[in-house]
Amino acid sequence: EHMVDNNELRVSHTQEIVDVIGEDYPRAHWRVERMLESLRDVYLREHDHKMVKVASQAKKEQRHYLDTLTGVTPYVAASVMLLCFGGHAIPVDDKLAAVLAREGAVDEDLSPAEIEALMLRKFKAGEPSIEAHLLLQAWSDGCKTPASVLDAPEPQLLEVDALREDQKREPAKKKTTKKKAK
Repeated sequence: EHMVDNNELRVSHTQEIVDVIGEDYPRAHWRVERMLESLRDVYLREHDHKMVKVASQAKKEQRHYLDTLTGVTPYVAASVMLLCFGGHAIPVDDKLAAVLAREGAVDEDLSPAEIEALMLRKFKAGEPSIEAHLLLQAWSDGCKTPASVLDAPEPQLLEVDALREDQKREPAKKKTTKKKAK
């Protein structure tokens, strides 16, 4: 309603977007800044605001791509993987992790990413993990947000530099051809 497309969103200023979604949206400035970072990173990688090449990749490569985008949290990577690419993922945010721990379903020391990995072992790839996600999200939304989540600092971003290490390539070496002696 307020933007023509994702490219206009990508070039918008943080405050413009916050004005659209509202100042009272939880962590609005932080989330908008992270979203803009990831949209810029997609643009730098794709030279477009769409992830067309990613859609044609294998699921493992898609998740790796999402995990290495600047500004992307594990929850966002899992959400995009599940909802956009139909991949095997169950997004777990800080609130869901805290509620699961409060109910004794998981150890309170586990991070949301570790809880997602634990849950994924309970579902086979190809099983409808979207239903599990939607049920967990609805349950979490109906629960009171624990104070530990409300008072917590912004969620941790993935260690992009560490994840990108395996993407770095050595510069191409010039091929040297030896002339055969005549």
